[in-house]
Amino acid sequence: MSQLFDGKRAYDHIVELAVNIGPRLCGTTSEKAAVDYVYDCFKSYGLKPAIQAFTMANDQVLESKLEIVEPALGVIPCMQQLGSKNTPPEGVTGDLVFVEGTSEPQVGPHIKGKIVVLVGSPVGSDRRNVLKYNPLAIVSVGSTIGSEPNTFHLVLKESLYPYESVPVLFITYEDALRMFNSRARKATVTVRSTHEMGHSHYVTADVTGSEFPEQIVVIGGHIDSVPLEPGATDNAAGVATIVELARIFAQKGSKRTLRFAAWGSEEQSGGGAMTYVHRLQKQDKDQKADKEFIKGIDKTELDNHLMYINLDVLGMSLGHNGCHVDGLEEMGNYVKALSCELGVPHEVRTDIYGSDNISFFSAGVPALSFARLGTATQHMHTLRDTIDLISVEQLEIIGRYLDVFISRTAAEGCLFPFKRQIPDDKMAMIKDRSFGLHMRAALKMIGAEPLDE
Repeated sequence: MSQLFDGKRAYDHIVELAVNIGPRLCGTTSEKAAVDYVYDCFKSYGLKPAIQAFTMANDQVLESKLEIVEPALGVIPCMQQLGSKNTPPEGVTGDLVFVEGTSEPQVGPHIKGKIVVLVGSPVGSDRRNVLKYNPLAIVSVGSTIGSEPNTFHLVLKESLYPYESVPVLFITYEDALRMFNSRARKATVTVRSTHEMGHSHYVTADVTGSEFPEQIVVIGGHIDSVPLEPGATDNAAGVATIVELARIFAQKGSKRTLRFAAWGSEEQSGGGAMTYVHRLQKQDKDQKADKEFIKGIDKTELDNHLMYINLDVLGMSLGHNGCHVDGLEEMGNYVKALSCELGVPHEVRTDIYGSDNISFFSAGVPALSFARLGTATQHMHTLRDTIDLISVEQLEIIGRYLDVFISRTAAEGCLFPFKRQIPDDKMAMIKDRSFGLHMRAALKMIGAEPLDE
């Protein structure tokens, strides 16, 4: 069997995940079917995979409706933000007000009791400054022309503290423009969803290191999708790349342990990766509290996690490759140098990539997040994130780049080339109060307690 990364093999995995299984919302049977599929792939390569269940909120959409009643424009296509507040069955009716951001004077007492049509505020941005003025509901407008309503993430009530959630819907820029030009004045918003606790899952499989088995590099990405959409680029393609890399390294072997992972519930605050990292942190805390533990000599499993490689949003025919660095500058320089050598350009960035990497670097494990960026990312979290966006050639290009990167750093290197250190700006973010609130809320969602110093 070939030891070269095969783009067609990866593509076939995407077909299974995004077409045959389809939408993989956290805690659903389809998410579990996808986890089982990856488990079977890992096992077929001679690995010994393991599936871990964890508690997670399993929210389901029952009804989302936006009706413009003055003037009578009728129903506007929309999607709700899971976890936002439900309305009564008949909905809530109120005056519309268009605002162009989340700071004063765009928002203020004038929005109290109104349905706020929020323009110019990216999906997922902090809306606490809007909520403090007690709007009746929020209608969030797409930021790009031609994009469909966005389903996006579950909102965590605790992350909105000290304010309460309100009903939230997403609509397109074009529909918002039609409402504005028609001088829409009054609307009825209906949002109904269920909120139940259930189980999500993640699956891991190790290629055990031949010389340094205790040293671990994790290569992971999330297997779930947002409601209704196939999630071909986000993130069936990332998981497919992980599965194909696992096939290659199961044959080639590695000096260090390579742990391949497909996480559940990333779209709901990174539940799978957070569960995994929280277990390591608890174990680390308990072991270091033991009087037999010798600081500077003994190491915990968390200490031995050298790096996390996150693959999230890959495979688009048109776009450009990006790598977000949650570690020292030398990591990004290595990515750039290898890009020049292999002719696979990467835009190296140091801003936060909002995915499973956050759980790792917040626990002190440096992370690299590889993604393919560009126009097609406008269709993330929409019904347009389909297999049609995927290119076998692009899968093969990034797969072979990652094969070389992992081989030279973790699998074949006599010394691991990167320091296990998080830069000061990322450490400052971890200590930020709003970040702490979000992490505590997410931990609560998976039934875990914060491990305060």
